[in-house]
Order: sequence, then C-alpha cells, then structure tokens
Amino acid sequence: MLADDILRLVILGALVFGVLLWAITALLSPVAGIWRDDDKIIKLVQIGPRLKGLCKHGDGFQTFNGWIFFGRIYLKRRDFGEQRLIDMGFEKVTLPLVNGQIMAYLSFKLNLEQTHLEGTFSGCRYTFSPNKQQILSISKSAPTKRVWQRQA
Repeated sequence: MLADDILRLVILGALVFGVLLWAITALLSPVAGIWRDDDKIIKLVQIGPRLKGLCKHGDGFQTFNGWIFFGRIYLKRRDFGEQRLIDMGFEKVTLPLVNGQIMAYLSFKLNLEQTHLEGTFSGCRYTFSPNKQQILSISKSAPTKRVWQRQA
C-alpha cells in the first residue's frame, strides 16, 4: 500500500505542477487588450490562461473563446447577426442553422515585442442538405497566415 500511496502523490504533484506552470506561462504572455485584424477591432480579456473576446461588426458581432497554452494562443470564433452571415455568403434560409456557430479557428503566438499576434486562421465550411434545413458536414479550410496588431 505504501508504494501505491507514493505513486498517487507523485501523480497528483505532477498534475498540480503542470497546472501551475500553465497558469504562470499564461501570465508571461499578456494578450488582453485591443487588437486590429484588418478593418476589425477585437477586444480580448484574459483571466489566467482563459481568453474571451468580442468584435462588433456592422449589425452583427463575433465572439472569441480560447486558451493560452505555453505561449500559444488558441481561439474559436463564433459569428452572430443576419446581415453579417449573409455577407459571409450564407443563404437566408440557412441563417438559423449557422447563427452563433463556430466559423473559424485561430492559432497565434505573441511576438517578442508583444505588439503582434502572428499565426494562422482556418475558416469553417458548412455543407447543407438539399432543402437547406440541416447541416450535413463542417470542415476546416486550409490555414492562412493572419496577423493581429495591438492597439492598446
């Protein structure tokens, strides 16, 4: 029994150490603030390793949720708003299916000067049933380079 107890304590200690290391590295990569992505302004809020963001765009908005994991930033973007989704190429009949769904995955690394987030953007492609009443599949597009510039 003694060996089992020691093993449990070692595993628990390693887990606690890993979580503390993750939280500390998140604090060393401060990404909270205002960021510019071309013509869009994104406000990111950071609570430890957790990220949340908002971008108002026309009559709609985008939300961002994600994590910092050892210096890498991973975000999922959800889009809301009828006109915003139509501008993205969705047909009006499909709007109830895609409003608020994940539209993109972003992966960034903060540059050394902490002025830019440099990484990739992968959009989501939706395939609908012939009558447009059901989503048949969602696939990620090939990643493209994306750079966000810190505004404040």
